[in-house]
Amino acid sequence: MTDAITDPTDVARRCEAAATRIAPLIRKTPLVLAPTYGTGRAGRVYLKLENRQRTGSFKFRGAVHRLSRMTKEQRSVGCVTASSGNHGAAVAAAMSELGVAGRIYVPESVSDAKLSAIQSYGGEVVLYGTDGLDTELEARRVAESEGMVYVSPYNDPDVIAGQ
Repeated sequence: MTDAITDPTDVARRCEAAATRIAPLIRKTPLVLAPTYGTGRAGRVYLKLENRQRTGSFKFRGAVHRLSRMTKEQRSVGCVTASSGNHGAAVAAAMSELGVAGRIYVPESVSDAKLSAIQSYGGEVVLYGTDGLDTELEARRVAESEGMVYVSPYNDPDVIAGQ
């Protein structure tokens, strides 16, 4: 994992750099005024249509950014993540896009729809554990024991900056 973000101004810098880095790999999605909210007391409410992003969510932005930051050596070894949904599909798509090998650990209770989505992007799926914590702990263990990069869905500055 990269270093922690401790300075709030660093967050903006990292996000701007991430946006530039991933621009060629992502879809530009529209920002539209939410018609049901109008311009009442809360002001205008806009929706960012990330459902039009590759994999159907903003998670692809974070995954492709994190994988694009891997060194040549790290790419040759690969990455591991744990997810039962959008993050898993996003990492699988990013691995395919960037030519990075790896595995997506999912709990045995993963829905058929989410499993199919992850597999549709070519991800190697490993069913493990009865809940997300079991799954994540095993994925982290495997990443560490095999020298692979663990791609956290929620605790990685490069994932956060990309999203």
